[in-house]
Amino acid sequence: TCGNKVLCREGYKNGAAMLAHSAEVKDDLEGMIKKIGKEKVKILCSGPASEIEKVKSHMDGRLPMLFVTLDSGSLLLNAFPKGCSDTHITILPEFIVPAGKMAEFQAGFPKFYAATKSGPGAAGCLYYSFGVAGDSLYCREGYKNAEAVALH
Repeated sequence: TCGNKVLCREGYKNGAAMLAHSAEVKDDLEGMIKKIGKEKVKILCSGPASEIEKVKSHMDGRLPMLFVTLDSGSLLLNAFPKGCSDTHITILPEFIVPAGKMAEFQAGFPKFYAATKSGPGAAGCLYYSFGVAGDSLYCREGYKNAEAVALH
């Protein structure tokens, strides 16, 4: 939580797994959204284009979803640990890119991917990717713990 905001961080192996979970929590989620108002809810759904399309085709507009398509250079560097507390740190900066400049920003992605893949924080990095939605550019990063973030 952050003041009166609540963040729910979820991750799925693919679009089908996300849809299966959405069906499980559908009534509770829709009830919560009705209580606070749809305009006060933002759901970011990020993934490869092929998985995003699978999810989009099942959405009917009742959920306020923003789909963020990940760049093809996205990295999954390490597996998530199992059977233990979740200590992983997520970083998700959003950059509003000026009109006509998105291609220029995207041209720099390979440098960031190379530095992340071979840098001192690589052993503690779970995932690292860039995604685009409209004029927004997101950098989706996940690290095993705070020490891994510091090394990055």
